[in-house]
Formats: sequence, C-alpha cells, structure tokens
Amino acid sequence: MSNKRNTIMLFVMLLLILLLLTPMNGVTPNRNTEKREQDTNQIAVEPSGDSTEREEKLSVSVNLEPDQFAVLQTMNQQYMREHQVVVELSNTYPEDAYQRYAEQAMLGDAADVMLLQSEWVNKFAVSGYLLPVDSYFSGIAASEPLDWIMNQVKWNGYIWGIPKDVDPYILVWNPKLLRESSMDQLPSEKEGWINLERHFAKLPNGPYLMAADQNDGYQILSLLRRLGSTGDVSTLLESLRPHLYMTKDSTTLWEMMARGEVLAIVSTFSAWQQHHQGELSIEAVNPAQNGKSYWARSQSFVISSKTRLEKEAKDWIQAMTTSKVQEEVFQESKMLPSLKYMYTPSSLPALPGAIRDRLAQMTDLGIKNSPSHVQEMKKLGHVFGQYVQNLVPLQTLALQLESLEMDTIKSVDPHDESEKGTSTMVNP
Repeated sequence: MSNKRNTIMLFVMLLLILLLLTPMNGVTPNRNTEKREQDTNQIAVEPSGDSTEREEKLSVSVNLEPDQFAVLQTMNQQYMREHQVVVELSNTYPEDAYQRYAEQAMLGDAADVMLLQSEWVNKFAVSGYLLPVDSYFSGIAASEPLDWIMNQVKWNGYIWGIPKDVDPYILVWNPKLLRESSMDQLPSEKEGWINLERHFAKLPNGPYLMAADQNDGYQILSLLRRLGSTGDVSTLLESLRPHLYMTKDSTTLWEMMARGEVLAIVSTFSAWQQHHQGELSIEAVNPAQNGKSYWARSQSFVISSKTRLEKEAKDWIQAMTTSKVQEEVFQESKMLPSLKYMYTPSSLPALPGAIRDRLAQMTDLGIKNSPSHVQEMKKLGHVFGQYVQNLVPLQTLALQLESLEMDTIKSVDPHDESEKGTSTMVNP
C-alpha cells in the first residue's frame, strides 16, 4: 500500500512540475522574437518628411569661376524642380581641380559626375576612373560637337566625355603703346620684335613686351608661337627675356594691362570678355597664315566608374549640354559653345571671324592627347617661368620642349616643309 501511495504522490508531483513549466515554453514570448517583430514593423512603416529627402542624391563636382558656377547653379535648381530629383552641386577651385579629382577617383570617392578639362579625360579614362559614354550619342549627336574636342575625349575606340564649352586662346594688346613705337600691328617676324625691344629698352620704366600665366602650358606655347613660328626663336628669346613677364595669377595680367605696364598678354576669350577695359585689341595667338594648329581650352562632363546612378547622370548631363543651355551659358558667362553648328556670325557675333572659323574647322590641337600630357604641360610652365627669371639656361627650356615634341603632331599641311626635321624650340 505504501508503494502504491508513493507512486501516486510521485505522479502528482510530476504533473505539477509539467503544469508549471508549460507556460514558460509555450506562452511566454521570447525576447529575441519580440525584437525582430519590432524591427520589421519599423522598416515597413513609411517615414515622415519630404519624399525627396529619401532619394539617392546625384553628386556633381565642377571647377568653374564664381560667375560661371552661379550660372550652372541656377540651371541645376531649375532641373531639380522639373525632374523631382536631388542633385548636389559642388565647385572646386580650378587650380586644385586636377589633383583633387585624381585623388578622389583613386580612392573611389569621386562624384558621380565631374567636369574635367577635356585634355584630362584621356588620363582619367586610361586609369579606369570613368565610364564610356558612347551610348549617349546617337548618329547625329556624335557629329554635333566640334571635331577637335571629340578627338580629345576619345581613347581606345570609345568616347569618355560629353563636351560642355570652349575657350580659345587669344593675344590681347594695347594699340596706344604700339602706336608710340610707330607701329600699327604686332610684329609677325623676328626683326619686328627686335625693333620693339630696342624701343622699349630706351624708355624709363618701359613696359614688358609680353606676359602670360605660367600655370598654363598652352599659354607658354602660344607665346612662343607668336614670337616667331617660322624663325629661330632661340636667339630671339635670349634678346627678349628681360622684357617678358610670367605670373601665377592671371588677374595680375589684366591689372598690368590697365596700367599700361605690358604691351600684350596671352589670355582666353572668356577672360577678355570679363576683364577688358578701354582701348584694347585681340587676335588669334597663332596667325592663320602659318597654317599651324590653333590652341583652345574645352571642358567635358564625365561619369565616375564607381557611380550607382548612371542613368540619372546621363539625364542630367544631357540637360546641361543642349544648344539652348549652351547659348544661355555664353550669354551669361561668355564660355563658347561646343556645338559645331553654332559657329556662325549670327550665333557668335562677338567672336572674331578668323577665330570662329578656325575653331569650327580644325580637327585637333596639334599635340597628341597622351596620359602624360597634363604633367608635361604643367612642367613646361614651371620651366619657362624659371627661364624668364634667369634661374635656368635656355638649354633646360629646350629639353622640356623636346619632351613635348615627341607628342607633337606635324602640320596638317603636307606641303609645309618648315616643320620637318626642326625642333620644337625653333618651331613650337
């Protein structure tokens, strides 16, 4: 009997234990399960606020002068209103742009869209920093930009940039100073420059003959070309060196012009439109009669190879490069259009006809667009600045010019024998 009672008591105790444990395993919610349910609810709930704040932002980085950037900002604001997208627009100081863009691209931190000098595009494409943009051009659209710009943004059979604008190099000179030396036009040969040098050497505090910005290698080449494209520039340079002026601030050049401290400066058309005052004249830095290439700046939009917003980038770029937009940019900031058909007297009345025709007709800048080109041009400006200050001999400058000569395209005129077998020092 005792055994039976013990068995019953044991059964009752086991039943009680089972009843006590059942709620903990079957009813009480697990805390981890509760947390997962709360997280799921948070994702599913639509957050409050403007829906545009939740969209991914297209980042665009440019390197423009303040007035040019202001024009682009206005256009970007209109684009965002019309397309209900968010576009973050930032501006980098032009002189810092190349190094900054290269570093950002190398680290994978580049903006979705960048505005590069067209001569930079080759280096960025070779380095794998860009996406090709061939698909952005239809058969007709591909022929609309100026030929020489399109050749700058091509590499390895692909197109890597969409041209935005153009800024040709010009020579600005002071007719009043020239008349005082009994001349009406700037010299086109060595003897004329020597005569001018002798005249200014006699004057107390006489003006410089010519000045340029040494940060821009194309300005240096333009200066050398204008001093004598068919003569022995080496001898002439040694005579004129004390009368040449180099600066790292282009604004200084215009201030010197206003004070009558320099006869002529190498500049760009947009700078002329912005700064010129009083009686000044302009002409192409490379006389048309010598048949050689003419130099100009251009800028092109490119797309980072790291972007996740390629379609948005394409749409934005196409909106910022239409003929209507380029015409408005010219009116507001004096940057010339990149579209070939706009180079007519009625479309660009302020642009001298000789310069307008050359920009429309040429196919290249006379120098191959190699990955090392940007650094070589920068070094040229530095070396020339040292030469003018009498810190390095003429031979050092000659060697730097010879390094550029390896990338120099010979004259497009096959009958022009003057370039064959000559060094860049003699025939830049």
